[in-house]
Amino acid sequence: MITWNLTTIDWTAIGAIVTFVALIATFLALYFSNRHERKNRQLQMLLLRQEQQQKGLDEMVENILEMLSDIDLLKMNNYSQKIKGNNICIEDKYQIDNISNKSEQNYRKLQLQVIKLNEYASARTMLDHLMKIRADYYRWAKGAALILAYLKDSPAVQKANADVVERTREEMLAKCIEMNPDSPAILDECKIPFVESPIADYKNTLVLYSSLLTYKLLEEIMVFMEELKAFVKKEQIRIDNIVNDN
Repeated sequence: MITWNLTTIDWTAIGAIVTFVALIATFLALYFSNRHERKNRQLQMLLLRQEQQQKGLDEMVENILEMLSDIDLLKMNNYSQKIKGNNICIEDKYQIDNISNKSEQNYRKLQLQVIKLNEYASARTMLDHLMKIRADYYRWAKGAALILAYLKDSPAVQKANADVVERTREEMLAKCIEMNPDSPAILDECKIPFVESPIADYKNTLVLYSSLLTYKLLEEIMVFMEELKAFVKKEQIRIDNIVNDN
């Protein structure tokens, strides 16, 4: 029991008070230390989240640019003209096969990317646009590789695959008409009078498709790059503010 006496020093009371003050000081030190640790943990978690999202954005942009890098409009027109003029060499066939395979791979990779980012609305719109660009280019690459494979087949195999070739030509013609409604008239002018030649029709359609697609893709890619730039800018601001907003 603490007793108060004005003429003597009650060391017991003083000791109790000192102990009490020390307990309060210890409690406050622990409290602020734990609070500081919690803030540090929260900060570390936010920094980790920021790092992960930055890495995700960087990888996505890198993948997108890779999926655009193989679209070569000069080669597309050059090879189409060579196919029409029967000037394709073995190396050209090899290159066209590579273009077709690479184009298909990138198209499939992009499909997976779209599925992966299904709930990422802003990215989905941009990736859908890239899907259309890739689909148009892949249609040409597949069509070029198909006609070269068809021409080296035996007559029996050609007859069996004639429907596939004609369907591919009709698909390209439909896209030509979308880009230029005068496409059928343009192709009619290329025909030799009174001569039916499905192979010549296919080649002429391939050349027209590549020519029209060149102008379309030049415009589409420029628009897409602006969309990509706006998307990256918006996402970068959001990622940079992850720590500040919390």
